[in-house]
Amino acid sequence: SLSLSLSVALVGTVSGSGTLTGSLAGGAITSDIMVIMYGQSNMTNMTVTGASAPTAVAGTRYFDGSAFVAVPGANGVREILNGIKTATGRNCDALNGAIPGVTIDALSKGSPNTYFSGLAAQINAAGRANDYIIVWNHGEGDSAQGTSEATYLTSLDTLHRDICDVVGKTKAQVPLFVSGLGNVVNGIGYGSNASWENIQRTLIDSASLPNTFYSHSNRDRVTTDDVHGDGASCGRSGKRFARSITTYLGATSGQPHWAITSSAVIDATTTTVDVAHSLGTDFTPTTGITGFEVSGDNGGTWVAATGVRTSATQITLTHASLVTTSNR
Repeated sequence: SLSLSLSVALVGTVSGSGTLTGSLAGGAITSDIMVIMYGQSNMTNMTVTGASAPTAVAGTRYFDGSAFVAVPGANGVREILNGIKTATGRNCDALNGAIPGVTIDALSKGSPNTYFSGLAAQINAAGRANDYIIVWNHGEGDSAQGTSEATYLTSLDTLHRDICDVVGKTKAQVPLFVSGLGNVVNGIGYGSNASWENIQRTLIDSASLPNTFYSHSNRDRVTTDDVHGDGASCGRSGKRFARSITTYLGATSGQPHWAITSSAVIDATTTTVDVAHSLGTDFTPTTGITGFEVSGDNGGTWVAATGVRTSATQITLTHASLVTTSNR
């Protein structure tokens, strides 16, 4: 398992071209920007899990289902809202409808359960916002089910539309930002290694959907119980969401896109990675490349690595001694 700090780059619109317009019909405006958080338990943790969380900046609030309250002392939601407010100067609120341990179909409109209707009820109870943004972290349940990329993306696109219908807007007016999963430590209950990687690829490919953007990787997530991220990991994800959103809104500059497409274990202290990047035909520096981390236990712990250019699309990493099995 590998991570790269530069992989926080936004896939999709990387410069300020986003325009948000429209609102729910009727009623007074209660929010300027409302961030709708949805997905599985790792998204739930974004408003629950804290570890020395930053102070919530003035102009940010959280809707708890019945009223606007102070932003919870959780790293994820505070980093999202603080980042947007600080970069744009606009007041920013959030609500969270995530449900642990379910597939995308269970979260969708028309499911026999009440998850989607519960989210819709929260949105309506919060009142009208000038603008809405959706952030999505999900996939563990569909890895366990072995859901195909085509099926998942169709469901995600439909879900995006259905949320937009709730707020009375089009998908072009309500961008959807998707993040990747972490790495499970022992894959029990989450499908095979192959299905896990398939859902990771699917989340990246969500950028092919209209008005949907792959915001960032969470491969560097440090887990507390094999799958759920700790407070610091939630905070990193929150910062990455905020950077992608503010890039879309033109308040920050987009970073060049990097993505690891494959890797190979060479020996205990050497790993090569093949990368896709948007830096022209080659990249610099060619030595002393930093920002990579490598795990020897499928994401449980990480060590820093230093890279050198092997070719325009490959980097050789040197790091502390790690196992040479598929757990790297």
